[in-house]
Amino acid sequence: MSATLRTGPARNAGSPAPSPSTTSSVPPGFRTRTGPVPPTTPQLRAAAACHPQADGSVWLRHAAEGGSAAAQVRLAADLLSGTADAGQVARARTLLQQAANSDSYYVAKHAAALLAASPVQAVRDAAAARVLARKLSAGEIQSDPQMFEVLAAAAAANDDFRDAVQQQQLALQKAQALGWNTHEMGKRLAAYRAGKPWYGDLLR
Repeated sequence: MSATLRTGPARNAGSPAPSPSTTSSVPPGFRTRTGPVPPTTPQLRAAAACHPQADGSVWLRHAAEGGSAAAQVRLAADLLSGTADAGQVARARTLLQQAANSDSYYVAKHAAALLAASPVQAVRDAAAARVLARKLSAGEIQSDPQMFEVLAAAAAANDDFRDAVQQQQLALQKAQALGWNTHEMGKRLAAYRAGKPWYGDLLR
């Protein structure tokens, strides 16, 4: 999901603001229901050019339809915000399946988070989340506390609570070293220690 769909738990968790280079082609104030737009892509720029007066959701939809994995995972998150109906849930699942093929760290992290811990049960796919988690764990980025939170959630979704606890502890250690607010992380760790998965907005 990391160029940034949502690079960190709001600012209280120490997430850096998007760099100007990731948003320079996006009109000011372009946001979707669940947060800032993903990093600008050729599809997003093309959508903006075709629909100069449209709001962010229109641009996002066109970018997703054009094959932008970052837009696909953001649109899936948008569809699942609030009370999603059956059609929105089905669309979100399709978008996540498409996005899962991306090599982007950002996309893999956010897609895995939704597949492992979405509060919408019909969207969760423990096996797919584990595949993406393994891809993340084998990657070059090993300093992001959120990545370890995603690994923990994916492990818990697959009933591997021992690994879930280990990964969540790493997430906490790295977050504390960065001065993040780790209150919610601690709640997830407690759930895993109790042998329970955690569902919700993991990367909020």
